[in-house]
Amino acid sequence: MTRYALMTLLLLVVAAATPAYAEVPVPLAPYISADEFRAAGLHRLTPEELERFEHWFLRAVGAEPAIAADAAPDLEAERQQLVAERRALEEERNRLAVQAEKPDVDHPGLFGFGSLAARTPEIEATLDGSFTGWSRGTRFRLDNGQVWETVSAERFRPVRPVERPAVTIRRMAFGSFMLRVEGYNASVRVRRIE
Repeated sequence: MTRYALMTLLLLVVAAATPAYAEVPVPLAPYISADEFRAAGLHRLTPEELERFEHWFLRAVGAEPAIAADAAPDLEAERQQLVAERRALEEERNRLAVQAEKPDVDHPGLFGFGSLAARTPEIEATLDGSFTGWSRGTRFRLDNGQVWETVSAERFRPVRPVERPAVTIRRMAFGSFMLRVEGYNASVRVRRIE
């Protein structure tokens, strides 16, 4: 259905209202003649109904409805408030983006937790206690306070336990981590739990 036919149909639907205007209001004058206005029954609308119809019709045809002079200061104040709120949101977003891009050197305790620690490729620490090997669920407490747990089903047992060995935890693809104990040619996939 064309836009003209749709507008004509809408004008006819409004024809069932009570009478209020006998002539075409100024905002609608460029779009409808006085005879069309009466034939569509728009003269029966109350002033409030006609005002709502005018605003709807002018938006529908892409014309800007006239803004009352007393409403302009309110609209300007609201626009300024929205602009200020938008600036504040942009500043907060920028602040958070800068904070998120800081390397782990600023947050060494976050290695292994979320995107804030996404820059450091690995950490080196000392195992707190003796190393007796691993299997699924083995927990490793490091001297820096971090606790890591194996997630792989692999098993590894050294020939003899080692006291406080150095370990390296390296960031791998897709947010996973591999733990390697110094002196052994084996590594296991781990996740940080503390």
